[in-house]
Amino acid sequence: MTIDKEKLKALAKAANAVTTDVNITMAVGADPEEVKAVQDYLQQTMPKNVLALLAEIERLEMDSRSLKGSCSKLGAEHAGMSRLYKKANRMQFEARQERDQLKAENEALRKVVAGKVVCDLDLFEDLRDSAASEADEHRQHMAAYRPQRQEVLDWTVKRCDLLLAVAKEASHG
Repeated sequence: MTIDKEKLKALAKAANAVTTDVNITMAVGADPEEVKAVQDYLQQTMPKNVLALLAEIERLEMDSRSLKGSCSKLGAEHAGMSRLYKKANRMQFEARQERDQLKAENEALRKVVAGKVVCDLDLFEDLRDSAASEADEHRQHMAAYRPQRQEVLDWTVKRCDLLLAVAKEASHG
């Protein structure tokens, strides 16, 4: 049901301006309870009460428009926050993937260097030179006396040379 609030407001203002007593009569023989109900109703629907109800309706309609605007704004903010949340989740997922990849690479490197001694390249070169010197000295003085020791020294120098070549290649390429 649609109520013409503007028309009702105009009628209530006009009726509220009446300063004289108004008598409303009911048909002769009306039920006294019905007469009382109509009188009570008319007492509650005085023009000032109707105007107050209309003012409350207007206030509620303005509140409703304001709330709709706020809801619309909140909806837009929620959509923005939702996008940020999804982006954060995606970034977190990617970071976890990268972390897992780095863990796998780290584990692979651990396996590569397992059982190997990691040391300064200059120190390793000094050790190799020392082994080479010992091998040369052993060859000159004791090669015939301890041939197996000579083989071990020569093998150690060759192995050091190979490892140094690999290390230098890896550091340059």
